[in-house]
Amino acid sequence: MAGSVKVYVKSEKIAVGVTEIRDRVATGMDTGTVENVRQAIQYDYVVPDEQRALALMVQEICKSRGYSSETIDASKEGIISKAMEAGLREGESYPLVISPEGRRLSPPHLDVHSLEEMLPADLNGLEIRAFVRLKVKKGNEQVLIEKLLERKEVREAHLIPGEWDAFVVLGLPPATGSSERAVLDYVLRNLRSLEWVQETSTLVPLYAYTKYPLTSKIYSPHK
Repeated sequence: MAGSVKVYVKSEKIAVGVTEIRDRVATGMDTGTVENVRQAIQYDYVVPDEQRALALMVQEICKSRGYSSETIDASKEGIISKAMEAGLREGESYPLVISPEGRRLSPPHLDVHSLEEMLPADLNGLEIRAFVRLKVKKGNEQVLIEKLLERKEVREAHLIPGEWDAFVVLGLPPATGSSERAVLDYVLRNLRSLEWVQETSTLVPLYAYTKYPLTSKIYSPHK
């Protein structure tokens, strides 16, 4: 959807063994050669477990919220210069998460809630988000709110001042046809028909994102 998230980790370079390198070396004046044996230390890059666990969490959340992700090891040879170009700073905590818009998140502030706030999820294809204003028969506002909140499609319900009495946020299953038609059908059948409701006014956004967690209430086509 909205772009790629970069996840920088910082591995530790450790020795994992020794290899013998044999080659022929000229002896000097004549054309003879002797075998020369050299030892070369083999190294590997190991990402600490706590970084790996956090990086996997980031990948899972990116996938669930519609983002692609790329994990980059800032310690590997040839990567450091690229990492510096990306704006990494000396002494930075890892894993470092950089959003498509350039927002940064790293320990100790890197957790599920912070990631969900930083990476708004695209609701298109998951559910239809809609907003409804209601005029309510006087004295029935609180009982209406209680009834509304019993419905799983009602994400939020508010009592508001002014010409309208209540404001409701809806989340409906994706429609095969018109989203607006699906929302209006639901409003007329399930909200407008309530005895306390006198009038409704409905708005269906063209595009919807959320910073909130994608809970079981979200209608996912993959479930």
